[in-house]
Amino acid sequence: MDRPPPPTHHAILVGVNYYESQPLYGAVDDVLDIQDFFVKSIPSAQIQTFTATANDDPDFPDFPGPIEEKQHWPTTGNVYRALCGVTKEAKRRDAVYIHFSCHGTTVEDKDSPNGRKLALVLLNDKGKDTYFWGKMLAMRIKEMTEKGLNVTLVLDCCFSGSTTRDQLIRWLPADPDVARASGFYDEAFLHEQESATSHMRDVDMTEDFMIKNTEQYALLVASGPDQEAAEVKMIGSDKCNGQLSRLLLDTLKTRKDLERDIYDIYSRVCFGFEHNQLKQHPILFGNERLPFFGGPITYLRSTPSSYHPAYFEVKVEGTDGLLLQAGKAQGISDGDEFELYPSTSTTDENRPDSIIARVSKATAFNSVLEMVGATLENLKGWTWKAIIRSQAALRKFPIRLSSGVPDNDAWLVELRKRSLDAFVSSQHTESRDFFFSVDLEDSLFTFRDSDGQKVPNIPVLHSSQPNIREMSDLLEHLVRFHHVKDLKNNEALGTFGNSFRVEAFVNTEASDHATGIGGKRQVDTSQVISIGHNKKAEIIIYNETSHDLYVSVYNLSPQWGVVNALSETFTKVAAKNGNGYPKMIRKPFKMRVPDGMLQKGDTSCEDILKIFVTSHPSWMYNLQLPKLDAYPAFGESPRRHSDPFKVEENWTVMSLDFRTTL
Repeated sequence: MDRPPPPTHHAILVGVNYYESQPLYGAVDDVLDIQDFFVKSIPSAQIQTFTATANDDPDFPDFPGPIEEKQHWPTTGNVYRALCGVTKEAKRRDAVYIHFSCHGTTVEDKDSPNGRKLALVLLNDKGKDTYFWGKMLAMRIKEMTEKGLNVTLVLDCCFSGSTTRDQLIRWLPADPDVARASGFYDEAFLHEQESATSHMRDVDMTEDFMIKNTEQYALLVASGPDQEAAEVKMIGSDKCNGQLSRLLLDTLKTRKDLERDIYDIYSRVCFGFEHNQLKQHPILFGNERLPFFGGPITYLRSTPSSYHPAYFEVKVEGTDGLLLQAGKAQGISDGDEFELYPSTSTTDENRPDSIIARVSKATAFNSVLEMVGATLENLKGWTWKAIIRSQAALRKFPIRLSSGVPDNDAWLVELRKRSLDAFVSSQHTESRDFFFSVDLEDSLFTFRDSDGQKVPNIPVLHSSQPNIREMSDLLEHLVRFHHVKDLKNNEALGTFGNSFRVEAFVNTEASDHATGIGGKRQVDTSQVISIGHNKKAEIIIYNETSHDLYVSVYNLSPQWGVVNALSETFTKVAAKNGNGYPKMIRKPFKMRVPDGMLQKGDTSCEDILKIFVTSHPSWMYNLQLPKLDAYPAFGESPRRHSDPFKVEENWTVMSLDFRTTL
């Protein structure tokens, strides 16, 4: 008899209702519901579930600990063994899903950049509270990604140090005695040799849960660092669920939904939070293009190019029209066109056709849309998403094609599909400005800038290799890169442009006596910052205002990539005179000349860090581009949560230029 094939999907589900001091009511149901869904949708998945249910039997009121058998308790030992077991048994490219529904807490830690470290509140083998440190979980996940596993981690607990103590809030105040008893590893068998690995990598700023190999890892947390993750009771039922777990499960309706990327799942979950007016905002870290729990990404809408589309939420404002939940801060401008399509899950027969809409007025974080060939009546009864169809701003970077480029008329048609302004060189176009030119020299395509200099780090392309569509992909990529590079707000209201302060430091071989900072030297952020290959640097961003700010950092790499350097949607910096969350963020990173450039003999490179600062939680995913290391590889969104007070919508952006040299 043939043996069944080994599993390719592995899940570890942890739900804790039982706590002596502050029990939860929906955490166990969270993971049992998700377990049932996986059993039905992926029968071959290997699932390990650990739960702690409080005893509610009146005949045994003093029953100690959870009612489950001890081998199924969510102890640090059981969870640790499960993580190690999956790492050992799973094969390269297997998918791993890890879900924690429990209390979270934070403990002061002077060595942490933000002054605190996170712990998940689990149990020991006596049913007492103990801390499963974030650092320990991160090390286990790091081992999984190094083995080539694709990991999705969901934390339905508070990701903060809030002092709220509502019984439906998934946060517990840190107990020093529990922290001391937990140590770094809670039980004796966990005392193995662990190296405190650096979390700094090629212009990437990460800590604790921010795993080095973000290409194979995604983390979805229930709330921002300053918010509480709450439970909610189901209408007409005594059943409770964590808000993230419930909306995530509602989003995952079928096996096909599991073949979406994590960002598509995230955007639809965020819409559920906003639609239900929930006062928390989930955050996504890591690789937003990772398939959710493995499998091929089959749910991708066709676009004119290989550019990965961003999904924007569209709000129907009664009879007043449509409001796109993105604006100038995301590079949207008047005249941009979007394709709207219904995002509510239903049968194809009932799904309305897509609708074209155009931006009539873009503001800081929203854009007013006017429909093309449709009315508001066409939109009723559905929720709608939008993807960019054409962007007016891209036309600011005209492309000149040499008359020697074959089939240049076909090039013009393809480039204009992508909102690009292009023309063929002739005596009639000699006076026209251009940003890039494409020439054919010795049967090789050559790309030059407006000064006639060759554009660096472009693959060598023979005229017989790429087709027109692939060449247009490459040109669109270059234009989108420069669109992000030039993005700025010339209309920042009042003093918002001075609402934050950035300090930058580079490591030195010895202590800097001038600054008094051991091993670091402060540098002028208005000048190009010189740094050695593989040397560490650090930026510190301070809030200089009386209201909260939200920060996103993107690295514009020498290989034409636009990469989220924080590996998270945004980071909050609290009001200067406020209470609680830090008034500054400290982000370490490492600069290096990319391997591909080193192999070509290059000894230096230039990076740009774009620091976006906004008055509201915001995201910039649509600005991202993959690196252009090798040409073959080339070739639903959140709304803001309700604020306790009105803050004027505004945003600004700052650029830091780095030159890295061997």
